[in-house]
Amino acid sequence: MKRALKAFAVLFALVAAIMLAGVVYLSSHLDEFKHLAITQVEEATGRKLVIGEARMALSLKPEIIIKDVSLENSEWASRPLMVKAEKLAVKINLLALLFREIVFDEILFIAPEIYLETNAQGRGNWIFSEEPADQSTTPAKKENKSSVPVVSIKQLDIKKGQIYYREGATERESSVSIEHFTVQHLPSGDAQTLELEASYLEHPIKVKGKAGRLKSFLGNVPFIMDLAIDTTDIQAQISGKITRPMDFQGLLIDLKLKAETLSSLSWIAGSALPPNGPLAVAGRLSDHKSGYRADNFSVQLGKSDLSGSIEFFTSEARPKIVAKLTSSKIAPADFKRDAPTGMAQKSAENPQAEDQQGDSPYLFSDEPLPLDSLKKIDADISLDAKNIALASIPLQNLHMKLLLENGLLTIKPLSAEIADGSFTANLIIDAAPEVDKVTAVIHASQVALGKLLKSMSGEVYLDGGKTDIDLELSGQGDSARALASSLNGQVFSTVGEGQVNYDLSLAGGNLGVEILKKINPLAEKQKTSRLECMVVRFDIKDGVATTDKGLAFESQALEVLGDGAIDLRTEQVNILLSSKSTVASLLQIKGPLVKPGVNVNPVGVLKKGTSLGVAILTGGLSAAAETVFDRLTAVGSPCEIAQQGLSPKK
Repeated sequence: MKRALKAFAVLFALVAAIMLAGVVYLSSHLDEFKHLAITQVEEATGRKLVIGEARMALSLKPEIIIKDVSLENSEWASRPLMVKAEKLAVKINLLALLFREIVFDEILFIAPEIYLETNAQGRGNWIFSEEPADQSTTPAKKENKSSVPVVSIKQLDIKKGQIYYREGATERESSVSIEHFTVQHLPSGDAQTLELEASYLEHPIKVKGKAGRLKSFLGNVPFIMDLAIDTTDIQAQISGKITRPMDFQGLLIDLKLKAETLSSLSWIAGSALPPNGPLAVAGRLSDHKSGYRADNFSVQLGKSDLSGSIEFFTSEARPKIVAKLTSSKIAPADFKRDAPTGMAQKSAENPQAEDQQGDSPYLFSDEPLPLDSLKKIDADISLDAKNIALASIPLQNLHMKLLLENGLLTIKPLSAEIADGSFTANLIIDAAPEVDKVTAVIHASQVALGKLLKSMSGEVYLDGGKTDIDLELSGQGDSARALASSLNGQVFSTVGEGQVNYDLSLAGGNLGVEILKKINPLAEKQKTSRLECMVVRFDIKDGVATTDKGLAFESQALEVLGDGAIDLRTEQVNILLSSKSTVASLLQIKGPLVKPGVNVNPVGVLKKGTSLGVAILTGGLSAAAETVFDRLTAVGSPCEIAQQGLSPKK
């Protein structure tokens, strides 16, 4: 034991002497180490490295303190320096020197400023020269290079740093403040642990996990990652690898993200998002020779969900999206955007001001439709949704196929179940020519109208009322008003038997209540009435919708037949209704489309263009209430006439 202790003491003294000699050697050869660092960095990057004053703090792990360190930027960059730091502290492993290795146990950057940017072609200044600065291959230089010790770094720390980024194509700039950043190499393998505490747009960011080495990234060789990212109300997990990281190719990355609300991402998106949630996103990102692909993609927002696969092709003349998506439920409330706070406050202070400002004399807007965007991208998207609401209309088992190519958008088919009935639609929008063209064909069969109205409003307007709808429309123009003014086509709808609730209105608005009260005021004393049928039929030409005895309503208490016109160009309505009512044999709906008036037994009525107008002129307004109506309905009931377009007997 004594001999062993003595041998150990001798060995310890020998190691201590060697380390002391190493410290003395380092302190007297700082310039050589500065030259070595400059040489290796310049050979690896092709950029000039500048190192200022250096001094050594003596200890078992000597620390070299260097001031004013900087690395030259690319020739095309907006700034002369890519990296600069006030202070650099390097701890050297003395034992490694015995094996002709230079091992930095730790390199600490104090208050560095790092400037990252791309040029107009998208090349980053972090992409260094592919060839080393010195291309000489003379035997002497080769021998020199082999005599250079191997350099490795165990741990890299950054404190109080700043990263600036500038995008050359858009000249957009941003910055990230680094509170603390640590990279530590693992004993084996090509991975390293990573910890980061930073802030972006005043939002704290924490990153922790494993990643490949920087030399792997810069060398464009496989780079692995397994990182957890935490920010304000957001948690993300990124794991996988990139085969060629500098080219962003060879991706196989799994992504998971959770956020309390969609608005939690507003600071990342750069725009205000609605406070709906919670949000969960997951998927696997990969690439191929033509673009990128997201498999096992899923997103949940509130009660809504969407999953499937998405491909993005970048090799074509226009980018293209190909997606196959499914959903169990898509709820409109999860995507609804609340009114801005300022607007809500203004409404609370002066509710009448909002009404006055919101009242517009027109239904259709002159604002250009965003159809030019259809020319910028192609798409092939299919969606199967078990439950979804379109324009507040609840649908089940929806199937949709969307194709977009060179500005031509085709949605065919769009099919779904709606209120115990079926619904199909084909939509074509052609934005390729100078004048945008829109064509729509819609068919609904045996839809329970009462059930549909209740699901949309919560009120019971009607019980039953199986409804069929056929609609064919086409128009052209770059705004809603231009499209409406050029419409051509037909609208035809029939409603079958049901029970009408007279306390409300079938139309669900004040106009319907007013018409019902004026035609049959006794209905106010009735709670319900048996509906036999209802018909709406319009022919539309060049923006004018006309109907010749195409409006009919038959119930236990009331029969109505009507015709007239709706001019979509001027948004004016002129509809005339005839009934056996002893109070109002004739009712005229006239005025602006957004708020027409109701006139009883009007003097100025439709004078031409419709059979109803002819009958009124020949019968006279002073005739008995049933005279005009009986003459019109002598060939059939109101619904029969409205459906078949029968002419009155002469």
